[in-house]
Amino acid sequence: HAVTVRGGFAGSEAMADGRTGSNVSVFDGTSVDTCIDNTASSGTLVLDRIELKNAIYRGLKKVGDANLELKGCRIVSNGKCAGVSAKATCYKGRGLYIEGSTANKASVTIENCRIADNVQPLNGAFDWASTVSHGAGAYFKTLAGVTIKNTAFLGNGLFRSVSQAAWNNIAPARG
Repeated sequence: HAVTVRGGFAGSEAMADGRTGSNVSVFDGTSVDTCIDNTASSGTLVLDRIELKNAIYRGLKKVGDANLELKGCRIVSNGKCAGVSAKATCYKGRGLYIEGSTANKASVTIENCRIADNVQPLNGAFDWASTVSHGAGAYFKTLAGVTIKNTAFLGNGLFRSVSQAAWNNIAPARG
């Protein structure tokens, strides 16, 4: 089974293929931890022309063996952890956090998307061997495959302060 969430409608279309331009429907997570938090063991979640922005922790968290398809989506400005006292809970995958439960089962397809300006606050020294602070744009773990087509990863990174941007658009799982 599949669950499809379609956005980008102006209001005059009779069907999804009647949408024109680059309109998206916005999920603004200004006061929530995650815009969309999905746990499913089967099926497919399809997000079509959806924008996920401003979540405290993550734009999208998908855990479980269901497949994921993102089409024409924008995942922007997530992970600022504003108002969070325990910054240690701000980690991995500010834009997208995608984790399967069973190796080689779930797949992810990202097409015609923009994943931008997702950040991770960083307090103290950065440690590549650490299990935290990876993948400000996207974090993928325990999946059968990830396909990314015509998608921009821009300005995602770690921030020590407003003036010190670092790196880290995508991170695979370690170990």
